[in-house]
Amino acid sequence: MISKLQPRESVFVIIIATVLMTVIAQINLALHGTVAQETTYTDASGISYSENLAIEGPANNNWEDGCSATVANQKTAWWGLLLPKLAYITNVKFYLRSDAPQNMNGFRLYLINGTVYPIPTELCYRDTQKQAYLNLNQSIDCDDVGKARGERTVPMHVHLNV
Repeated sequence: MISKLQPRESVFVIIIATVLMTVIAQINLALHGTVAQETTYTDASGISYSENLAIEGPANNNWEDGCSATVANQKTAWWGLLLPKLAYITNVKFYLRSDAPQNMNGFRLYLINGTVYPIPTELCYRDTQKQAYLNLNQSIDCDDVGKARGERTVPMHVHLNV
């Protein structure tokens, strides 16, 4: 058909490209795991702020709505999540208390794969500028953790240190 076209006629070629995108739904893995923290803060009224409040409570920054808390003035403080099976973790989201966000300044986020020995501990993120308080809703991408060593295994623990 192209050979029959006159020299002055325009030819339009339309190329249709098909793009396939994989969409993976993000799920809250914390709801399927077991949580722990180094210590548990108990206030003067006897109310304890245990580790489970971090995943069971509403996802917001209000202390009054319930959140987990460790005992104050400790050299270290940590909160951890143990998942029941291997999971590919790409992003970790958590909420800082609006009344005391500076408590998280300098935090570190680790991903730990407990299925291999020795247990590799991967630092996903470190608040080196001690400015965690500037962002009450933290969202940290961790999908490159472990790739440098060519690991195909994926993290089982999420560990947050202050």
